Amino acid sequence: IKEKYAGFLFQTPNRCGIIERSRDLIEKAHTREALVQASCNPIMLGCAVSPGEQGADIVSCEAQPLGLALNAGGPYLGAMATRPEFQKYLPGRIVGQCSDLKGEPALALFMEEREQHVSRHKATSHICSNQALLALRVLVYLSTVGEQGLRRTAELCARKAHYLADNLCRIPGVRLAKTGRFFNEFLLEIPTEAKTFLARMESDGIFAGIDYARMDSAVRNQILIAVTEVKSKVELDRMVELFGKSLEQAV
Repeated sequence: IKEKYAGFLFQTPNRCGIIERSRDLIEKAHTREALVQASCNPIMLGCAVSPGEQGADIVSCEAQPLGLALNAGGPYLGAMATRPEFQKYLPGRIVGQCSDLKGEPALALFMEEREQHVSRHKATSHICSNQALLALRVLVYLSTVGEQGLRRTAELCARKAHYLADNLCRIPGVRLAKTGRFFNEFLLEIPTEAKTFLARMESDGIFAGIDYARMDSAVRNQILIAVTEVKSKVELDRMVELFGKSLEQAV
């Protein structure tokens, strides 16, 4: 970065599943007077230092992993947080903690723009869709799992992903395509075309990942794999077994 910029946005983990060195990126962007926004996996924050603690000014994420079903692609819920000095620029309603008439802890809308209450076609800013139901589901999920549960969920995702990656890489011709720390996603390189291989795995009842050619057309033999807390060791071992057999047939 050689010039001044208004803002700098980075995603962590990146599209290869690698966790970015956030603090270094943030410090370099701040030297150019840029506001820094981090886009992250909310589950990963259960076991990682948050972007805010590392200096980011704005943090956003897709909240689907927080108790929302896949629903064939949506609708989902975007989440955003900022430093206090930028709160007034956030769209929508801001909910804060307060005390009720009895002095008990309560939640209330403590900042909202009046344009929320006018017709959408007359509003000039802060136009947003109503995601209240999805937000309520996320609230129920987070309230149920709690702080320790979120940390445990994150640890399970990471451990199971590394377990699967380690065992897949023991198969001849299979290796990690990228080096670096990863959370629950990793990019795998295989000795055959990914598209054909994935179709063969799917015929055996295994969704083995995403053909990375969808994101980089120059790559034909890489697979992006994600592991979540819901997968059991039996399921992961079965995938490793079928992975090896399918590769033997393909090579």
